[in-house]
Amino acid sequence: MTSRRFFFGFWLAGKLAVADAGAPPEAASDDADSQYISSRSAAAAADASHVSTPETKSVYVLEGVEIRGNERTLSRVISGMLPWAPGDRIDPEDRRLLRARFRLLATGYFREVELSLRRGSRRGHVVLVVHVQERNTLIIESLVAGVGAHADGDGRQKSTGPFGGVELVETNLAGTGVLFGGAAAIAEDQHALRLRLGERGLLATGLDLEAAFLTAAHKEAFGTSAVLTSAAAAGGTASPAHAIYTYRRVGASLGASMRLDADWTVHGGYRIEHIDAPEGPSFASEIVDGDRVPLETHLLRRASSVGVLSGSATYDSRDSPAVPSRGILARVGTHIASAATASDYPYAKIEGELTRWFPLPWRGDGLRLHAFAGFITGSAPLYERFNVGDLSDLLPDRLLGLTVDQRSAPNFFGTRIGASRWGSVAAKVSAEYAFRVYRGGVSVESVDLYLGAGAYFLDDPAQLLASARPPLDRSLPIDLTFDAGLRMVTNVGVFGFGLSNWLGLFPTELRP
Repeated sequence: MTSRRFFFGFWLAGKLAVADAGAPPEAASDDADSQYISSRSAAAAADASHVSTPETKSVYVLEGVEIRGNERTLSRVISGMLPWAPGDRIDPEDRRLLRARFRLLATGYFREVELSLRRGSRRGHVVLVVHVQERNTLIIESLVAGVGAHADGDGRQKSTGPFGGVELVETNLAGTGVLFGGAAAIAEDQHALRLRLGERGLLATGLDLEAAFLTAAHKEAFGTSAVLTSAAAAGGTASPAHAIYTYRRVGASLGASMRLDADWTVHGGYRIEHIDAPEGPSFASEIVDGDRVPLETHLLRRASSVGVLSGSATYDSRDSPAVPSRGILARVGTHIASAATASDYPYAKIEGELTRWFPLPWRGDGLRLHAFAGFITGSAPLYERFNVGDLSDLLPDRLLGLTVDQRSAPNFFGTRIGASRWGSVAAKVSAEYAFRVYRGGVSVESVDLYLGAGAYFLDDPAQLLASARPPLDRSLPIDLTFDAGLRMVTNVGVFGFGLSNWLGLFPTELRP
């Protein structure tokens, strides 16, 4: 990114490998009461697609659940995530044993989870033993600071201004399984705050719920060429370089997610927001292809609301969330807004991305390939549209929806992507090579040097179709992105600093 940014993230998922369950409490015999079966047996059974029946000799009656190793997490929280209750029948080759282990690891509360069965007090009865190794759950999810290019309130260009953001989350509040967190972001004449509250495994259904509250104040600069505003026209003053609009929004959301198995998770939710009437010129225009046309802000000039239904599915087969060397992370999601969802902005938004990691046969180096595509149809509000900062490593990401840098794409190829910072169609492909420097240790888990490059596309076909005549510049709106630097994973977070961070110290021109 062009900003000077420092990342401080803590990864939540536990290791996928499970230690051996160890020797059984008593020597095995032909008597079913003496059997001791670990979660590894469940994994093998799942791979073999074994399905047991009540007539199978290895089906027992669950006498109870025994939780071990939990010093902070309440036992009821752990047992509430299990699909069994005392008196249920349980098969040591049941697929649900493996799923239960992955569900507990996915909470982020534990480094290791081990499930086993030991004999109960009566013949044919067993006790399910859950042994966990807890981890820190107070997380600094992100810490970002930098400088960006801005325009002042009169639309004049201003070279740089600071911005920053931080997010703190406690994922297991007082051991109850409740998530509580907050995030804040600030930039020049902009600020945002978000609070989160959630609970995992609500009512032992396996459903995770999360609610969020957001408030934000935005400032946006519009216009590229010969901008004319109503104030300048009425007062006979010089036209500003950009038309400046400010607006505020406040909203809340409720979402639910469920892990279907070790790899698949589905999510659904609803979000409602109120947007104040934007403050700025009553009229603003610019010159496009020789004609003066009104500036499009993609915001209603009155107070409005946005109500959105969303759904997504995620596939994650990475061998490690923090330092993946192989596996796939894929997600597809959709957002729908209409009058039926209490929205003044009817639109649909579809996004999909795919990332794959490949281990290389020398030195432990790795290759990461990434692809993203998104499409919006209808009248989405400005902050829901795709921004060039979301795609280019050479510009800062948005923070809680705030545009912390008002520049457009670097435009290395000289295409019309330099004419706009927003679009309704976006795509990106990239590759990153990681040079392994260090692996192992307690305080520092890994150190990598990385080199990445890619290309991205950003356009607004609806705006082109609305034009009275074809654009003079018909070039494909694509641009180049790249980065190189150092990434270090520690027991307290992930730190990264790259070439794009240095470039961000010197933002120059402002071209919305």
